[in-house]
Amino acid sequence: MKYYVYSSRVSCIAKYFGNLAAAGIVSTLACSSAWAAPYDFRLLTSPGATGGMGRAVNIAGGVAGTSLSMNYEPLATSWSDGGGGNGGSVTILEHPAGLFGEAYGINASGVIAGTVSDVGGGSSRAAMWKNGSIKLLPEVSSQPLETVVGSLGRAIGDADWVVGATYFSTPHRGYLRATVWMGESAVDLGTLGGFSSLAQGINSAGAIVGWSETSDGRSRAALWRDGSIIDLGTMGGSLSEAFDVNDSGVIVGSSYTAGDTESHATIWINNLPYALESLGGTNSVAYSINNAGFAVGTSTNSEGWLRATLWNGFSVVDLNSLLTEDVTSSGWRLWGATSISDNKLITGHAYNEITGEYSAYILSPAKIPEPNTFLLVAVGVFGLLRVRKVVSFRLKRGSFLYPDTFLYSMSESTKEALIYSEPAKY
Repeated sequence: MKYYVYSSRVSCIAKYFGNLAAAGIVSTLACSSAWAAPYDFRLLTSPGATGGMGRAVNIAGGVAGTSLSMNYEPLATSWSDGGGGNGGSVTILEHPAGLFGEAYGINASGVIAGTVSDVGGGSSRAAMWKNGSIKLLPEVSSQPLETVVGSLGRAIGDADWVVGATYFSTPHRGYLRATVWMGESAVDLGTLGGFSSLAQGINSAGAIVGWSETSDGRSRAALWRDGSIIDLGTMGGSLSEAFDVNDSGVIVGSSYTAGDTESHATIWINNLPYALESLGGTNSVAYSINNAGFAVGTSTNSEGWLRATLWNGFSVVDLNSLLTEDVTSSGWRLWGATSISDNKLITGHAYNEITGEYSAYILSPAKIPEPNTFLLVAVGVFGLLRVRKVVSFRLKRGSFLYPDTFLYSMSESTKEALIYSEPAKY
């Protein structure tokens, strides 16, 4: 599998305009990475909560996430129309007695998926909230000597399919298996030859992404599609993980580069990995991509601080640079962006450097950055091939990689450093 660096250097090809025009092509290729700013930022709060985080947003402005009680217990929460205090509403979702919850996904109909568990996380169950009511999802059928000890929900599709994983225990070890719930059916999605796997994203066609262990016990970004599982490879290192897939089959996540000293947000196009540019630091991760190709996540900047990040085609921007002065002067910093809707609403988690508060937030789409200059060109096979040639020439190409030689084992410290909103439970 070849790997490439997805770079902003491909975005400005004005000097080729004469050749393209002569070829009679029309296209919309950005020649500038300038961004419009600022745009609307609203905190998503919950009564009596000490903080929270947004994990998923839909086109109606519904946000699913987690609030923290005064005792720092997680409570699955939904916000609508900007949340409480902004003319909208906030709802602490129903939990079984003695359990707490975390919401991870929301679909276009407002159906939410997540997990309920006890305080210590020793007992957990994948759950779905629909029309205000909770439904605990059914268990996967176990094999001899296997015992199902729990499950977790991570994302939900528009057909109400929920993806996540099931916890199994055997006399020798415990492990996690990627699972999809379709109505009353729970299906074990299998692995790349190892014990554990986790599903984290699903598109409208039912393609599912996440990670899976190989036969060597390490994990790789994985795609489950049409009854098979595909190893998505890495950017040259031994680590990769996929978080989301859009309806065109474009996948985002993170991957280590050669030497495993840096982890970069990664986009897989036709199952080929490209490294998205960072904000100057050595680590980044992309959590979500919409159907227009906008992706969001987290990146470290040159000073090592975590910053919410937006990738628009070949361009990258620190979302904090688009906040108004009154927001930044009050101490708020966007640490992570976890979801972007098709109409470009963004949610994630923010931290106040003055007060020490954590909060979920939502960004309005009105000022989402767009490239500000476009080249117009006409249609023609020769011209399209010319564009493809120019773009591919400008991409940095890596050496040929054999997928089975790059194996993955994501450390807990790495996950906690990069993925504040995804504390590992496995």
